[in-house]
Order: sequence, then structure tokens, then C-alpha cells
Amino acid sequence: MKLRNFMRLASLLLAAAALGVASVACNPAPLYDDYEVIDPGTLPENPLGEDYDPLEAYDKTVTVKVLGIDYDPIGNIPPTYNGAETGPANNAFNDVALSKLNIEIDYISVLSSANYETRLSMLIAANELPDMFVVNDATTFAMLRDNGLIEDMGTAFWYLNEKLRENFYLDELYYPGLETCMREGKLYAFPSIDNPNEAAQKLYIRKDWLDIVGKEIPASYEELIDVARAFRDNAEQIAAHSDGISAKDIIPIGITQELAAQGNNTASGFFNIFGAQPNAFFEKDGEVIDSNTSDEMKEALRELHGLYDEGLLAREFYTYTDAKVTNDIVAGKVGIISGMWHAASYPLQSSINNPYTPDAEWVSIELPPRNGTTSLPVVDSTRLGTYIVVRKGYEHPEAAAKLCNLFYDMFYSDDAQDKYGALATPEGGFFYSWVPIKLWYTPYSMDSYYRLNEVFDELWDSGFRIPEDTLSAMCSADYDWQTWYEEVSAGEYGSVFNKLWIRERDNGFKYGYPYMQAARSGKGTAEMFEMNYSNDDAELEKSGYGIYEQTINASGGYSYVSELSKGEKESRKNVFYGERTPAQQMYGEWLDSYMDQYFLGVITGENSLDNWDNFVKEYTDNGGGAVLHQVNQWYDAQQAKAEEAGQ
Repeated sequence: MKLRNFMRLASLLLAAAALGVASVACNPAPLYDDYEVIDPGTLPENPLGEDYDPLEAYDKTVTVKVLGIDYDPIGNIPPTYNGAETGPANNAFNDVALSKLNIEIDYISVLSSANYETRLSMLIAANELPDMFVVNDATTFAMLRDNGLIEDMGTAFWYLNEKLRENFYLDELYYPGLETCMREGKLYAFPSIDNPNEAAQKLYIRKDWLDIVGKEIPASYEELIDVARAFRDNAEQIAAHSDGISAKDIIPIGITQELAAQGNNTASGFFNIFGAQPNAFFEKDGEVIDSNTSDEMKEALRELHGLYDEGLLAREFYTYTDAKVTNDIVAGKVGIISGMWHAASYPLQSSINNPYTPDAEWVSIELPPRNGTTSLPVVDSTRLGTYIVVRKGYEHPEAAAKLCNLFYDMFYSDDAQDKYGALATPEGGFFYSWVPIKLWYTPYSMDSYYRLNEVFDELWDSGFRIPEDTLSAMCSADYDWQTWYEEVSAGEYGSVFNKLWIRERDNGFKYGYPYMQAARSGKGTAEMFEMNYSNDDAELEKSGYGIYEQTINASGGYSYVSELSKGEKESRKNVFYGERTPAQQMYGEWLDSYMDQYFLGVITGENSLDNWDNFVKEYTDNGGGAVLHQVNQWYDAQQAKAEEAGQ
């Protein structure tokens, strides 16, 4: 046995042993440890009036000292811009900020992304903070706030344009995304807020495997498991359709060791089918319950153990990282995964493009009903990313809002192409890559997919085709991407192409994906654009465009996100989104480790559900009870605020 596998198993055995004694190596915690839930308060009234121009320039030049991150997202940035080296300190955005807003961006340092946190920590320790900067974790943000190192941005908030403000709140009084950054009416950051429904799980299944074993797309959980068994029992026939693998390599259901994660290739979808999710808190009968110790979790673990015992999971999945499962998917070893909306694009697109799996084809389904009961994906109530903060004492905190407004105008506005299209090019230094202060506009990504499809429809209906010689060149491994871009954008259809570029630069042509990858794969190059909407032919469905449509079209993953967001489909909410309570800070690390070891042990059979009551007691007595009590205190405070806001 490999050393890492032995050590992993050893930890599971230790957890099993721990369950057989009265207590574990953690001091028992009070079950009802009260704490003061700090009232976030409300934002100040808008002092600017209805006619405020979000892009109004300063009368005098305002200098903003920032940290820059030096990275080349495409690989072909021109070495110079305006006669100097292209980079964070020299690109089109900086020029527009000065000319349009009279804001001069001054870089303290330009760092690699890997060195950003280290440099920021050094500046914090030396009390030499930039005027405004990005904080990537809640712990650092809380430390800056509690030590009086960052500015109140409550008034600066109103300098954001209306769209960015709408990104934060549900109504004028209730804004859960902002509340985590507020204390008693003071706002200490502009948080980046992602659509929480983007984490909703779907299941993805090898359609060509279904055909091999003679099964239909499963319509229930019971049918899903029947499909997984068929994959196991027909491993020889399945392996024969992929080069370089054998029957023993076939994994009916692929999951990683990260049980609590909600990304791709995790067990989240299977937990959700049973009404559970590790480290989630659910509302039940007016109270908050801990999913880790719920009856639903017990049943989910029982089922996962059964799947493992039947050989439907990899024997050593408890050692598998996301990278390992992804590699197995691409190699043609995995039949079923749970994943987010974009799993169809990655990693499944790579599976389709792999020449050793020529028949690879995937379909996606929503979490299937179990025993006739609807299965709901678990999503967070709000989903926070980074924090934009301003150092204490900086004279112009509203400058952060103005820079965010400018980024919105250049990146998201309807007339962005007309005003800034020439700058969203290699010659402009791809300004959007290096903007030091920016807020992503959450609704845009959803809208952009639909608008992109509309453009494709218009193009195809109007007779638009990429010339055959260009398509052939695109299939060449040594074809120069920048040359291709210049050729296409300069042609008779250049204006439409640029419309595609500006609308979908992060998800389409910016990386040449999936369009370029589909072309280079040799699968249907002449019909590239037709594939996007004409999927009657099975071969076309298997091309890059068939899987891409599973991501963005009417039945795809992002449409599912849209339906959840609009309330057209249901989800189950993880109701706790607040700052970590004192009990979580004190006991959270140990609780996570104890839960992880016990859950993995149950699934593999090293632990037993006969010890469930003991697990619950140990978990509760050693901090879990205090955590749950404090989460309920927090939840009660939020409910009171929501009632005040009329929610």
C-alpha cells in the first residue's frame, strides 16, 4: 500500500478508535455559550441625489496607491503599450481612469498572484497599507476591521452606479451580502458577491456508456443506481471503447475525498439527494439544525457506504483530489459525476476532445427524485468572494466606487463595444485583466450567455460562415491566436465578431474556448457555428458545441441557475452566511477534522453507523453544540431584521 494511502487509512482507524471511548482529545465545550450578535445596522441615506453621474470626474487629480498583480491570462500580450512595457501599471484602463475620472493609479508594487498575500501581510505589519486594495479572505478582513485599519465606506457605497448597488441588496433595508461587511451601520468593504445558485449541483452521465449497457437516461435515484451497477457489470465492454484502460479502471461514480466541497467531482449531489450537506445549516420548524448531525446525513452516509461496498465508488476515493478525478474523467474511466453548471465545459469538454476516448458523450440531469420525493440542490443564502477595502484615513474612499463604475462601463455596459472596443484588444493591453479595483456584476454572466446565443443565431441565419481556409488554419497546432483574431476582426464580419468578443470575452474567444478547442479537435470544423444550434445529428451533438449547449442553452446548466435564481425551481438554503461565530473560530478546525474522519470512515466501512449516536454526542459536546447555539442566535437576529424589512 502506498504511504499516503496508509496514512489516510490510519487516520480513519484512529477516528474509529476515538468513537469507542467516552471522549476525544478536545476540551468539552459549553453547549449554550451565548455571544453578542453585533447589529450590522443600516446604510446611511443616499447623500448624492437622483442626478449623480457615477462617472463624474474629480476637479483635481486624485492619486490612488494600489498593489498590482502581474499575470498574463492569454499568453500573447504585446510587450509594449504606448512605448513602455505592458502590464498592470501600463495599460488602457489606467489611461481611461486618468482621462475620464482624473484618477491617477500609482502602483506601490507589482506582484505575482502567488506573492500577493505575503506582500500584503508585510504591508499590514508595517502599517504601510495601499490606499485601496483587495482582501481575499474573511479572516484578514475581520482583522483589518477590528483593528481600525480600514475606512467606513457607507457613504462611498452610494457612489456606485445603480447596477452595482443592486448587485448587493434584496431591497432598501435588507442586504444580506453587505451585512457581513457591516458593523453598527458602518460598511467596511465592497464585497464581491457571486450568484449562490451557481453552486447548485447537477449530475453528468456518460451517454455513450448508457448506450453500451442498454439503459435510458435515469429519471429517478433508483434508476441512477441501477445505471451505476450496469456500468460496473459491463466494465469490459465499456473499457473496449477507450484506449489505454481496462475493465478494472472503470469507476461508475467519481467523487473526491473533499466531502464538504460544493465544486465539481464531489459527493455534494449525492448528499443533497438525501437532504443533507456537510457543514451546512438548515431551517426546520423555525430553528436552525446542523446538517452534520441530522437524520438525513445519517441516511446519506448509509447510502454512500452501500455504494462503496458495491464497488460503485473508487476503492481509494478517500485519497482522490479533484485533479485525480478530473484526470480519470478525461482518460475515460468515470461514468457519473456531480458538478456545478460549468462542469459540461470543464472537465467534460476535455473528455470529449481526448483522442483516446473517441466515443465520449455526456448528458446532464437535475438531481433525480428519490422514493418519489423531489431532490433539492443545496445552495448558500449568499456567496461572498473578495473584499475591496480602503485604508483608514484615505481622503477619497469614494474613488474605489468610481473605479468600479469605470470597470463596469468598460466591461459590462451595453455600449462598451462602441466606447472601448478598440481597447479590449492586444494593443490595448487587455485592460480587464489587470484592473486593480473592480466589482464583477453578477447578473451579467447569465445575460451574456443568452446574448451570445442570440448573436450566433443572427450570424447563422444571415449566412455568416468562417471561411474554410481560416477554419483549416485554426486546426493547426502552431496557428497564432493573435493573427487569427486580427484576421477575423478585420474582415467583413469584424463588427459582429467584436460584438461577440466584448459580450463574452471571459467565456469565449478570450481563451479560444470552446470554439478554438472544438476546431482543433477536428470534430466538425466546417460546421462550427451550425453546431451551436443545429444538434439533430449525433456527431454534431458530440462536438464541442453539443456539450457547450449543455452548459448554456435552454436545458443546460446555466439555464438551471437562472431558473433557481428566478424562483422557477426550488433549492434548499444553507441559511448561515454570517461571520464565523466565536465557537466556530474556537472549535471549527477540530470539528471539521473529526467530521471528515468519521464520515470517510463510515463510507469505507472503517467506522460504523452503529456508533452514530456516539459521534453526535462527541461532536456536540466538543464544540458542535456551542456552534449550533450561536448560529441560532445569529439566525434569530437576521429573522428579526428581515421581518423589519418586510421579508
